[in-house]
Parts: sequence; structure tokens; C-alpha cells
Amino acid sequence: VGVWFGRGEPLDKELDNLSAVRYMKVIRRWGGWRLFQRLLETMAAISFKHQKTIAVVAMRWALQQEGVSAVIVGSRLGNPAC
Repeated sequence: VGVWFGRGEPLDKELDNLSAVRYMKVIRRWGGWRLFQRLLETMAAISFKHQKTIAVVAMRWALQQEGVSAVIVGSRLGNPAC
């Protein structure tokens, strides 16, 4: 399901790239690791129910928000888990 789901909170020294460091800062400001894991659990349940990936569920949610007409999707070369 991904590198973040179902894991304990990584130590700062385990964040191996600038994007991971930034994501962790956002997670901490948003409400912390436990709340983030609850979000992922909810999204995993929705994705299972609809036979879609968590990424597709997230994109669909974003597109349903008022004022959003597109999403930008990125990828990391060499690390298919990201």
C-alpha cells in the first residue's frame, strides 16, 4: 500500500530525501503521525471497496473540491514504492 502506511513514525535521520523531509513537516503540522495513519487506513478501506489505489482515491477527492479542475501527479524514478 506504500512506504508510509502501517509503519511507525520514521526518525528524521531516516528521511532520505528532501521531499520526505517536507512531507513529514506537513504531517506534523496537520496533526501528527497517528492522525496521518488513520487517514491512510480510511483511504485504504475506500480504495479496497472501489478496487482502486489510494492514489486514485486521493486524486478523486481533490478533484471533487470546489475550485479544483486538475491534479498534478509526480513520480520518482528508481523507487517504485514512492
